[in-house]
Amino acid sequence: MTFDEIRQTAIAKWEDLQQRTRILVGTATCGRAAGAMDVVKAFEKALARNSSDAVVSRVGCLGLCYAEPLVVIMKPDEFSV
Repeated sequence: MTFDEIRQTAIAKWEDLQQRTRILVGTATCGRAAGAMDVVKAFEKALARNSSDAVVSRVGCLGLCYAEPLVVIMKPDEFSV
């Protein structure tokens, strides 16, 4: 693939993600130690059961290690940081 083809594919995927609910789960070392992987599995199971098109993403540190496991839910067309 050329650079422009790769870029266009990435843009299309990003735009698709912006139209879907995204669930970000902090799965850095602190999150994993606090059970974040169980949280990921629970979200994936519930979303499959409900035929949801939301996306669960494992992300790194969200900065509040004492409060792990952390989850951020981002909905389309709503405020996000």
